[in-house]
Amino acid sequence: MNLIFSIVITLISFFYQNLIDWELKKNQDNVNVFTRSLNNGTKEFLGETILNTNMDSVFLFIMDFNKANQWMYKIESSKIISPVNEKTFYVYFTIKMNWPLDDRDLIMEVSNIKEKKFIKIELESRPNFIPNNDRYKRIINSNSIWTLEYIDKFKTKVSLQSNSDIQGIPAWITDLFITQSPLYAMKNLQKEFN
Repeated sequence: MNLIFSIVITLISFFYQNLIDWELKKNQDNVNVFTRSLNNGTKEFLGETILNTNMDSVFLFIMDFNKANQWMYKIESSKIISPVNEKTFYVYFTIKMNWPLDDRDLIMEVSNIKEKKFIKIELESRPNFIPNNDRYKRIINSNSIWTLEYIDKFKTKVSLQSNSDIQGIPAWITDLFITQSPLYAMKNLQKEFN
Protein backbone atom coordinates (compact mmCIF):
# COMPACT_ATOMS: atom_id res chain seq x y z
CA MET A 1 0.00 0.00 0.00
CA ASN A 2 2.82 2.42 0.88
CA LEU A 3 4.55 1.58 -2.41
CA ILE A 4 1.41 2.38 -4.44
CA PHE A 5 0.96 5.64 -2.50
CA SER A 6 4.59 6.61 -3.20
CA ILE A 7 4.21 5.88 -6.91
CA VAL A 8 1.00 7.96 -7.11
CA ILE A 9 2.65 10.91 -5.32
CA THR A 10 5.70 10.68 -7.61
CA LEU A 11 3.50 10.68 -10.74
CA ILE A 12 1.44 13.62 -9.50
CA SER A 13 4.63 15.57 -8.72
CA PHE A 14 6.06 14.74 -12.16
CA PHE A 15 2.95 15.87 -14.06
CA TYR A 16 2.54 18.98 -11.92
CA GLN A 17 6.19 19.93 -12.50
CA ASN A 18 5.74 19.47 -16.25
CA LEU A 19 2.61 21.63 -16.15
CA ILE A 20 4.20 24.55 -14.33
CA ASP A 21 7.25 24.50 -16.62
CA TRP A 22 5.10 25.71 -19.51
CA GLU A 23 4.65 29.44 -20.17
CA LEU A 24 1.63 30.61 -22.17
CA LYS A 25 2.92 32.60 -25.17
CA LYS A 26 -0.18 32.94 -27.34
CA ASN A 27 -3.91 32.59 -26.86
CA GLN A 28 -5.48 33.31 -30.23
CA ASP A 29 -8.52 31.98 -32.12
CA ASN A 30 -9.09 29.13 -29.63
CA VAL A 31 -5.44 28.05 -29.87
CA ASN A 32 -3.10 28.05 -26.87
CA VAL A 33 0.65 27.99 -27.46
CA PHE A 34 3.04 27.30 -24.57
CA THR A 35 6.84 27.15 -24.52
CA ARG A 36 9.45 25.96 -22.06
CA SER A 37 13.23 25.74 -21.95
CA LEU A 38 14.90 22.33 -21.98
CA ASN A 39 18.11 21.29 -20.26
CA ASN A 40 20.02 21.18 -23.58
CA GLY A 41 19.45 24.91 -24.15
CA THR A 42 16.68 24.51 -26.73
CA LYS A 43 13.01 25.42 -26.37
CA GLU A 44 9.96 23.24 -26.76
CA PHE A 45 6.46 24.26 -27.78
CA LEU A 46 3.04 22.91 -26.99
CA GLY A 47 0.04 23.92 -29.11
CA GLU A 48 -3.53 22.99 -28.20
CA THR A 49 -6.98 23.41 -29.68
CA ILE A 50 -10.36 21.67 -29.83
CA LEU A 51 -11.76 20.53 -33.18
CA ASN A 52 -15.41 19.91 -34.01
CA THR A 53 -14.91 16.43 -35.40
CA ASN A 54 -14.25 12.87 -34.31
CA MET A 55 -10.85 11.64 -33.24
CA ASP A 56 -10.40 9.16 -36.13
CA SER A 57 -10.88 11.86 -38.77
CA VAL A 58 -8.12 13.97 -37.23
CA PHE A 59 -5.86 10.94 -36.97
CA LEU A 60 -6.27 10.05 -40.66
CA PHE A 61 -5.67 13.66 -41.71
CA ILE A 62 -2.44 14.01 -39.70
CA MET A 63 -1.14 10.60 -40.78
CA ASP A 64 -1.37 11.57 -44.47
CA PHE A 65 2.18 12.92 -44.33
CA ASN A 66 2.42 13.23 -48.11
CA LYS A 67 0.18 16.29 -47.68
CA ALA A 68 1.74 17.77 -44.52
CA ASN A 69 3.35 20.51 -46.60
CA GLN A 70 -0.14 21.83 -47.40
CA TRP A 71 -0.90 22.78 -43.80
CA MET A 72 2.25 22.64 -41.62
CA TYR A 73 4.39 25.73 -41.02
CA LYS A 74 7.41 26.26 -43.34
CA ILE A 75 7.20 22.69 -44.72
CA GLU A 76 8.12 23.00 -48.39
CA SER A 77 7.67 19.30 -49.18
CA SER A 78 6.80 16.12 -47.30
CA LYS A 79 6.97 12.56 -48.53
CA ILE A 80 6.58 9.12 -46.98
CA ILE A 81 9.79 7.27 -47.92
CA SER A 82 9.18 3.80 -46.55
CA PRO A 83 6.32 1.31 -46.56
CA VAL A 84 3.57 2.31 -44.12
CA ASN A 85 2.75 -0.33 -41.54
CA GLU A 86 1.08 -0.41 -38.14
CA LYS A 87 4.34 0.06 -36.21
CA THR A 88 6.57 2.60 -37.96
CA PHE A 89 7.30 4.40 -41.20
CA TYR A 90 9.58 7.23 -42.31
CA VAL A 91 8.85 10.71 -43.69
CA TYR A 92 11.20 13.12 -45.44
CA PHE A 93 10.51 16.84 -44.94
CA THR A 94 12.14 19.87 -46.53
CA ILE A 95 11.78 23.17 -44.70
CA LYS A 96 11.87 26.56 -46.39
CA MET A 97 13.77 29.13 -44.35
CA ASN A 98 13.83 32.84 -45.11
CA TRP A 99 16.96 34.39 -46.61
CA PRO A 100 19.78 34.45 -45.55
CA LEU A 101 19.20 31.17 -43.71
CA ASP A 102 19.83 27.84 -45.42
CA ASP A 103 16.88 25.56 -46.09
CA ARG A 104 16.70 22.45 -43.90
CA ASP A 105 15.67 18.84 -44.32
CA LEU A 106 14.54 16.27 -41.78
CA ILE A 107 13.82 12.54 -41.68
CA MET A 108 11.32 11.42 -39.05
CA GLU A 109 10.31 7.98 -37.85
CA VAL A 110 6.56 7.94 -37.24
CA SER A 111 4.80 5.59 -34.81
CA ASN A 112 1.45 5.67 -33.06
CA ILE A 113 -0.47 4.34 -30.11
CA LYS A 114 -4.26 4.07 -30.39
CA GLU A 115 -6.58 3.63 -27.44
CA LYS A 116 -10.35 3.98 -27.31
CA LYS A 117 -10.29 7.64 -26.21
CA PHE A 118 -6.69 8.59 -26.84
CA ILE A 119 -4.25 8.54 -29.78
CA LYS A 120 -0.58 9.46 -29.69
CA ILE A 121 1.49 9.98 -32.86
CA GLU A 122 5.23 10.18 -32.20
CA LEU A 123 7.84 11.54 -34.61
CA GLU A 124 11.55 11.14 -33.90
CA SER A 125 14.43 12.28 -36.08
CA ARG A 126 16.44 9.63 -37.90
CA PRO A 127 19.06 11.74 -39.73
CA ASN A 128 20.99 8.78 -41.16
CA PHE A 129 18.04 6.93 -42.69
CA ILE A 130 18.88 8.35 -46.13
CA PRO A 131 22.05 10.11 -47.43
CA ASN A 132 22.42 13.86 -47.05
CA ASN A 133 20.98 16.13 -49.73
CA ASP A 134 23.50 18.87 -50.62
CA ARG A 135 20.70 21.40 -51.13
CA TYR A 136 19.75 21.31 -47.44
CA LYS A 137 21.25 21.40 -43.97
CA ARG A 138 19.96 18.36 -42.11
CA ILE A 139 18.23 18.74 -38.76
CA ILE A 140 19.78 16.10 -36.51
CA ASN A 141 17.69 16.31 -33.34
CA SER A 142 13.92 16.74 -33.48
CA ASN A 143 10.99 15.19 -31.65
CA SER A 144 7.27 15.77 -31.93
CA ILE A 145 4.18 14.24 -30.34
CA TRP A 146 0.63 14.69 -31.58
CA THR A 147 -1.96 13.84 -28.93
CA LEU A 148 -5.64 13.38 -29.77
CA GLU A 149 -8.09 13.14 -26.89
CA TYR A 150 -11.74 12.11 -27.21
CA ILE A 151 -14.18 14.67 -25.79
CA ASP A 152 -17.31 13.32 -27.46
CA LYS A 153 -18.36 11.97 -30.88
CA PHE A 154 -18.08 15.46 -32.38
CA LYS A 155 -15.20 17.03 -30.45
CA THR A 156 -11.49 16.19 -30.18
CA LYS A 157 -8.77 17.92 -28.20
CA VAL A 158 -5.59 18.12 -30.29
CA SER A 159 -2.14 18.99 -29.03
CA LEU A 160 1.27 19.13 -30.67
CA GLN A 161 4.41 19.11 -28.53
CA SER A 162 7.72 19.56 -30.35
CA ASN A 163 11.35 20.52 -29.99
CA SER A 164 14.19 20.75 -32.50
CA ASP A 165 17.82 21.71 -32.31
CA ILE A 166 18.16 23.76 -35.50
CA GLN A 167 21.81 24.72 -35.57
CA GLY A 168 22.98 27.97 -37.12
CA ILE A 169 19.78 29.92 -36.44
CA PRO A 170 19.73 32.91 -34.04
CA ALA A 171 17.71 32.41 -30.87
CA TRP A 172 15.23 35.22 -31.71
CA ILE A 173 14.32 33.50 -34.98
CA THR A 174 13.94 30.16 -33.19
CA ASP A 175 11.63 31.82 -30.65
CA LEU A 176 9.46 33.18 -33.47
CA PHE A 177 9.43 29.80 -35.21
CA ILE A 178 8.31 27.87 -32.15
CA THR A 179 5.33 30.13 -31.50
CA GLN A 180 4.23 30.48 -35.13
CA SER A 181 4.57 26.79 -36.01
CA PRO A 182 1.88 25.34 -33.68
CA LEU A 183 -0.42 28.35 -34.20
CA TYR A 184 -0.25 27.90 -37.99
CA ALA A 185 -0.88 24.13 -37.80
CA MET A 186 -3.78 24.40 -35.33
CA LYS A 187 -5.49 27.16 -37.35
CA ASN A 188 -5.25 25.03 -40.49
CA LEU A 189 -6.76 22.07 -38.63
CA GLN A 190 -9.59 24.37 -37.53
CA LYS A 191 -10.17 25.39 -41.15
CA GLU A 192 -10.29 21.73 -42.15
CA PHE A 193 -12.67 20.53 -39.44
CA ASN A 194 -14.55 23.44 -37.81
